Amino acid sequence: MLCWGAWANTFKATGIKWRFELYYIDFAIGMLLAATVIALTFGNLGFDGFSILDDLRLAGKRQEVAASRRGSDF
Repeated sequence: MLCWGAWANTFKATGIKWRFELYYIDFAIGMLLAATVIALTFGNLGFDGFSILDDLRLAGKRQEVAASRRGSDF
């Protein structure tokens, strides 16, 4: 809920210099890259010694489907 309006607010802050479609693609790619970098860096801070990639390998198919369904809600 904290960043719900992040896309619209940053689009308005550009002063309508970008086309809508180009800004949308740029924003989506930027957020995907930022989420990947954050997951790979902060995912290694766990107390059990597993990295985020280890945790993803240990997850079962049921957990992967559940996470994908929850992610598609937004």
